Amino acid sequence: MKNFRTPENRKDLEVFLVMLDFYERFLPNKSAVLEPLFQLLKKEVPWELKGKHAKSFEVPKKLLMAHNVLIRYSIDLPLILAGVALAFCVTAVLAHKPSNEIKAPIAYGSRILQKREKTTHQLDKEALAISFGIKKFYQYLAD
Repeated sequence: MKNFRTPENRKDLEVFLVMLDFYERFLPNKSAVLEPLFQLLKKEVPWELKGKHAKSFEVPKKLLMAHNVLIRYSIDLPLILAGVALAFCVTAVLAHKPSNEIKAPIAYGSRILQKREKTTHQLDKEALAISFGIKKFYQYLAD
């Protein structure tokens, strides 16, 4: 990922975004970080990978190279599910809280809001973020 070349067109960008889907659980706020790149995929937006678009291309590569390590799931530790709703996406994080230590993430998830969802009240978006997290991490939460 570190050496992935800068996309020259929409097709190259699509390849990059598909590759990032594999690493989604390692990328906090993936949808929020990549939102400018998703905008570039729209046909009515002129192709120009500069400014916020170029930054949005570099951030996930840096996040994947950082030492923000996820911990392994343990059935013996309590789980914490947190959700956040932004104007254009919802994100969720599943974490453990080992004893009195800082929360340790197990996995991250996020998705872009659909057009009709963007117009809903903020409280409804927050509920959607939690609902998304429950569906995303069901295999950990079901017991």
